[in-house]
Amino acid sequence: MYFVKLFLMALMFIPCLAEASTANKYSGLTVNHATEKELRANSPRIFRKLGIEKIMRDMHLKNIPDGEQAWCDGPDMGSERAGCYIVFYFTSANHIYPNMWNDNDLCGVLARWRSKLDSPNNYTPDSGGASWLTAGNEAMVSEIVGDAWRSCQEYAQQNK
Repeated sequence: MYFVKLFLMALMFIPCLAEASTANKYSGLTVNHATEKELRANSPRIFRKLGIEKIMRDMHLKNIPDGEQAWCDGPDMGSERAGCYIVFYFTSANHIYPNMWNDNDLCGVLARWRSKLDSPNNYTPDSGGASWLTAGNEAMVSEIVGDAWRSCQEYAQQNK
């Protein structure tokens, strides 16, 4: 009788083990270093994953190195928008210069994608820059890249 009771108690404990093993793996902040490395290298693979490989190639656009970020915020971070994010700043390849990251918000265009925690590989645009890239809107991308570059140049002139 003792072993039957012990066996039944063990059966009751099994669902708790299963629940613990399938708990949200994104608690806190989880940085995706592999994706950041791909962005830094301007890898066509990451741009393909985001659906922007063609426009990045055709318009000769590049990520501004050292400003890229990829992470997941778990619900315990207190964020209303828990999810996974890929963020980078882009500009024309011929506008990139060494140590440009220091001026990134003026010299590049923000591109941010977000996915829900339950589908971390299903990214959707979460900024104007990302939306225009994803839509393949070359006219708007050209305009915003040009505006950002002009702002960058004005800033450089004022801060000589």
